[in-house]
This record gives sequence, structure tokens and C-alpha cells, in this order.
Amino acid sequence: MPSTLKSETARANGAKSRGPVTPEGRARSAANSLRHGFASSSVLIAGESDQDFQLLHAEFRDQFQPRSGVEANLVEVMVIARWRLRRLLSIETRLFDLEMKARSKAKAMEPEDRLALAFKKLSDHGNSLTLLIRYEGSLNRSYDKAWKQLLLLKSTRAPGPPLGSFCIFEQQATEAPSGEESGALSVFASHKLSCGRANVESRCFP
Repeated sequence: MPSTLKSETARANGAKSRGPVTPEGRARSAANSLRHGFASSSVLIAGESDQDFQLLHAEFRDQFQPRSGVEANLVEVMVIARWRLRRLLSIETRLFDLEMKARSKAKAMEPEDRLALAFKKLSDHGNSLTLLIRYEGSLNRSYDKAWKQLLLLKSTRAPGPPLGSFCIFEQQATEAPSGEESGALSVFASHKLSCGRANVESRCFP
């Protein structure tokens, strides 16, 4: 069948591909992958702002200026870790708020007292705080590891144009010729045009 043959041929050709070879091709490939970004739907949960997440991602790209797909992946690890740390802070605050509200109907108590009792209840009768602390440590280690690896790559990479905050590969603009160079080019162009006219006249009017 023609369709089956085409599919098998496409798979065979795809298996032979090794991606871009030249540095320019690899840079363009990295820029393309960053331009589309990564799916925030795999990170965000209901109620979280995609706009805030993308803003955080843009801030990290502006700060670290990744120039390759590997560097971009490390930046993404740091962004996700930072976002989840923010989430943990929100969870912790909400846990204490709920526990303190449960005690609001009790006899008059100072807010500090209710907070202390809420902490005691969460610590003695559940693993919520323990899990939060453990999760926070894991995220901090993930962030620190990615940050150190990124700094190592940045210290050993060759000079080159960075990838912009919106994942666009910014090629270096060609410098305009100076005044003297511009004048020399004009003289050369005029001389070339005069020679061309002379050749035409010698052929047409011997």
C-alpha cells in the first residue's frame, strides 16, 4: 500500500537523522525549542495563574540568558522548583489558617496563642508539616543543583549571542560602514559603472 510504504520510508529517514550539525544550526534549533516554551499545563494546578508562571519564566530567562537547549532545560528546572516552593508557602499558610479558624469559637485567645495551638495540633496529629518540610528541602536541592550546573556551563561556553527573554535567537547586527569606508565604496561603484558604460560604447560604436 502506498500509504504504508510512505510511513515506513518516513520512519527510516527519521531514524537516520542526527539533528543539526553546524553550530549555527544547533543555535537555531535551540532557539526554536525555546520559542515554543514548555507546557505550563504540566506544572500548574487549578487556581494557579498561567500569566504569573510565564512571567516568572521570563524573569529567569532574562537573568540567565540561556544559549542552548541544555541551559534552557536547567532554567526550566529552576523555574518549576521556585514555583512549587511558592505553592508550599501557600499550603502552609492555609493549613494554619484553617486550624486557627477551627479554634476561633473557643474562649477569647490571642492570635499568637491560636497559632501556637494550631502548630501543636498539626505537628502532633498529622504528617502535613513534616511532608511540607521534606518537600521544601527536595525542591531547594533541585534548584541548587540546576543552578550550579547552569553556572558551570556558562563559565565554559564560547562567546555568542544570547537567546532573548521571549526565546528569539538574536543574531548580531552587521555594523554599518564608517564614513571613509562608505566614501570608498561610492567611488568604487562609480568607477565600475563608468567602466561598464565604456565597454558598451566600444562595442556599439567602434
